[in-house]
Amino acid sequence: MLAATGLASAQAQTANITPSNANVVNLLAPFLSLNASAIGQATLQDNLSQAIAVNNRSTPDQRALAISGKALPGAAPFLGSITLVDGSVVKLGPADNLAGGLPLQAIQSNPGMPGTIHPIQPVGGYGPVLGPLYQQGIRASTDTTGPLARTFDFLNRAYKFTSSDLGVAKNYFANGAATNPSVTPAGYVAIPAVAPAGYTLPRFNGLPNTTTSVLDIAAGVTNTQAGQDVYGSSRPVQVRPKGIDQFDPTSINGLTTNPSFPSGHTNYGITDSILLGMLTPSLYQSMLMRGSEFGDSRIVLGVHYPLDIIGSRAFSAYNLAQAFTNPAYIDNAATTGTAINLTSLFTQAQGELQSYLSAGCGAAVATCATSAANMGANPYLPSAANQALYQSRLTYGLPTLTFAEAPREAAPAGGPDAAILLAPLYGGSSSAAAQIAPKGGLYGSLQDSTINQIIVNTETNALSAFYGMPLSYWARIDLYSAAGYFQNVVGMLSMAASDRVATDVTIGQTGALYANGTIAGTVTVGTGGLLGGTGTIGGLAVQAGAVVAPGNSIGTLTVAGNAAFAAGTTLRVEADADGRADRLAVAGTATLAGGTVQVLAADGAYAPRTRYTVLTAANGVQGRFAGVSANFAFLTPTLGYGANAVDLTLTRNDVAFSTIAQTRNQGGVADAIQAAGAGSALYGRTVGLSTPEARAAFGALTGDIHASATAAQFETAFFVREAILDRLRWGPAPGADEAEDYGALPATYSADLPGRAAPVVPVPMRVLDPRVFGLWGQGFGSFGQARGDGNAAALARQTSGFVLGADVRLETGFRLGCTGGYTVTSLDSAGRLSSGTIQSGLGGVYGGFERGPFALRLGAVYADQASRLRRSVTFAGFSDSDTARYGGSAVQGFGEIGYRFVMAAAPAPALQPTSLEPFVGGAYVSIGRDRFAETGGLAALSGAAQTTEVATSTV
Repeated sequence: MLAATGLASAQAQTANITPSNANVVNLLAPFLSLNASAIGQATLQDNLSQAIAVNNRSTPDQRALAISGKALPGAAPFLGSITLVDGSVVKLGPADNLAGGLPLQAIQSNPGMPGTIHPIQPVGGYGPVLGPLYQQGIRASTDTTGPLARTFDFLNRAYKFTSSDLGVAKNYFANGAATNPSVTPAGYVAIPAVAPAGYTLPRFNGLPNTTTSVLDIAAGVTNTQAGQDVYGSSRPVQVRPKGIDQFDPTSINGLTTNPSFPSGHTNYGITDSILLGMLTPSLYQSMLMRGSEFGDSRIVLGVHYPLDIIGSRAFSAYNLAQAFTNPAYIDNAATTGTAINLTSLFTQAQGELQSYLSAGCGAAVATCATSAANMGANPYLPSAANQALYQSRLTYGLPTLTFAEAPREAAPAGGPDAAILLAPLYGGSSSAAAQIAPKGGLYGSLQDSTINQIIVNTETNALSAFYGMPLSYWARIDLYSAAGYFQNVVGMLSMAASDRVATDVTIGQTGALYANGTIAGTVTVGTGGLLGGTGTIGGLAVQAGAVVAPGNSIGTLTVAGNAAFAAGTTLRVEADADGRADRLAVAGTATLAGGTVQVLAADGAYAPRTRYTVLTAANGVQGRFAGVSANFAFLTPTLGYGANAVDLTLTRNDVAFSTIAQTRNQGGVADAIQAAGAGSALYGRTVGLSTPEARAAFGALTGDIHASATAAQFETAFFVREAILDRLRWGPAPGADEAEDYGALPATYSADLPGRAAPVVPVPMRVLDPRVFGLWGQGFGSFGQARGDGNAAALARQTSGFVLGADVRLETGFRLGCTGGYTVTSLDSAGRLSSGTIQSGLGGVYGGFERGPFALRLGAVYADQASRLRRSVTFAGFSDSDTARYGGSAVQGFGEIGYRFVMAAAPAPALQPTSLEPFVGGAYVSIGRDRFAETGGLAALSGAAQTTEVATSTV
């Protein structure tokens, strides 16, 4: 992706960096924020402590190698030279000291500071034979002449491209400049880097600036202090001179104005080691190991931190991927500063170098690379120890996250990805890969998607401070492990049908390879590994604890040669009700020394007896499996052996369906299904289930929502009767002496006597209760949940409704009334995927009588109900939806007797006094349900009419 992002825009000035420069700076942008977080600060602290530790514990051989590695033959005309112990001078060519070794050299000293170590590099990544051949050719060449002119030109131009980005990054993260002079003139003022149009440069908390830098803040120094880098980003030997063992007095020569982050030597080492590895893929891992060692030597010297190495390794790989694949980089000086077509240069150089090395060693390069002479005394050969060392240098012990905290990352959206860097090994499906490896790579021809999954599978743990940002991907990719992936498959890799692997394959512990393409070699499945897929492999060796699972779902895996199963292995096959099963088809001999056939049932309706062929061998089956297992509850697997095949038969056993049921409801369903017999649809669906699946199926089929609906209706009846009783409790008291409670109003009486005045007589008027007839209403609502009891599932309900009534007080003291109303209850049983509604229209009568403190209240209600219930029945291999509509009724009678104790007088004549009333109540409720028949599929139920009666009492 060309467009880089940052935290702030550069000022509108003339651009002094290229788009490629800006992209690298933005890739490394998380470095600026390290001092602003606890994890970033911890990273910086460990960065310094690890730099000191690596330096202090280095061996004499590592120190001699580190001093020799100061030579940086990256690009003409600054390829450099070394002085040997005899005083002779050797001029170096590009990647000279990466591919080959350097002999014993003169001790390097400074005035007054004599050195004590003879630098030496015994061997390079190309080995003792091919390394010197390469050096001979590259030293005799220029970019236009000599036996390796094209190789010289390729490496020379590639390093010029990456080193341009390196220089800008070094200066930008030190003081914000694009470039700084190696000799600082008096009054020097750094000119800030300015991005080209369409690009920005990152800033964070005022960084970068000309007075301080990330590394200096962490170390507690400034660029104005004596002995520190004048531009910032001082080196370990500068910030901790007493902590670093400066065994090479010349280690800091020329570096006092050269900021530390990122490492320039490492940029050279990684860039050229990757490119040399791509040119000679049989030496790919050896060259990566040499590049890793070269970068580590910079920490050994005390002139770089782990983060310097990590940053350079990340951006160098990123830059090469851009240059190989991004059209904006290819032959575009506007992007890279100088026009370079890396893919074209590569193809020219590869043929030249392969021919030259082959002629020199007398055989193909791959043959020479693996010869005893070239492998002898070569510390960079692929090995488990070197892989572990390479991986440790990816993080250097800085704070990382677990894979659970930071799962492995794919390449950032918009690209590039690292697949092109493995094209000489695995080919690829991009246009660039087609140019680099038109016939595929050393180990085969894979799709880019497959290669990228290999890269993801082999990533190391993410650095905590960088996770989630593009830098994290480039910092954690492990090209060494990715290059040797098929020698130890880890993670899950599903090959495309067009993928071809040309080598033997070993699947390691926890590795899972789905060989859907072609593998020419033998696949060894190690302990804990799994092989699946529907492709073809050359041979098969299955070790104890390993699994072979042909197919992706149900399919056939073909072995072109022989197959051997050791004791303790597993052949895992899926089988379905239609008679299909996974199969291992062996063109040679199948040797069985034990192991188990594990049968996994696919969903479906199984017959009582089904036969499958799970293994065929054209040249015969020798031996037997030790046993067979299956996840069926009601089918027993058995194996049959023929001369050229192993057959699996699934037969109905004598296990009754109900024996695995865990509840009464499940048992009832199980018995009903079994009674229906082998010809019934549900029987066929059940017989192929595992025990957990069968229990789930029986539970799903119970239809306990119908019983739960009845329970919910009892709850609804409670709210109705309580509304009526509330009216009787809190309505006007109907006692015969009720009128006395309302007092009297003052009044007078005077006779109408014509012609004379009559006396006025006071006549108090007693106030009578005006509420002889009353209308009332009450609404109610409730929600709740009944927990499951292990038999029926939990039920959530919501009830709402209202009751309206009218009553009259008789002279005898009784109050009688009638009532009507409506309720609706919603039901939801998530555990059974069931729901429904119950609607009721109701009518009733009630009455009450009070005499003094004594109270009697009675009522009866009839409700006509309409229910609509829905069930989704889902279990392994089965899905159904069923609906039922049916009517019903609810009848209840209730009453209570109470005795009221007056606690305080009423505040006004028309109000009732405060009182306490103990009572005894009882109710009888009868819920009737009409017969029903669900509509739906195979799981539809029918039910007979049913009446449920409950009597309750309350004190």
